Amino acid sequence: MSSKKILLVEDDPDQIALYKEAFQLAGLSVEVARNGEEGIKKVKKELPDLVILDIVMEEVNGIEVLEAIRGNPRTKKIPVLILTNLVRDDVKIKVRKLGIVDYLVKTNFEPYQLAKKIKHLLKIK
Repeated sequence: MSSKKILLVEDDPDQIALYKEAFQLAGLSVEVARNGEEGIKKVKKELPDLVILDIVMEEVNGIEVLEAIRGNPRTKKIPVLILTNLVRDDVKIKVRKLGIVDYLVKTNFEPYQLAKKIKHLLKIK
């Protein structure tokens, strides 16, 4: 398993199971936050090497989580990858201005492709 810390902020249990399995098969260790509020707390506490973030979540959405990450001097440089079903240009523009690594649409991206992309981003063999 990789020593890099990856935080997946996702509220859909099926998506969590799917991506966790793919990451584990690829040798990646992943921590999960099941909503945006929990995600903000875990980012501040654990300072992960990468955050994978859904946009559409109840109460605290992904944009609010991203703004919290970028607004904190301790977390502002953590790479954030958006993984969502939301396909809206205004949202893509907003999160890109906040400095994301990439914006991926779940339906267009296989979990194993994502694991490979993460390994490349974090320079893990």
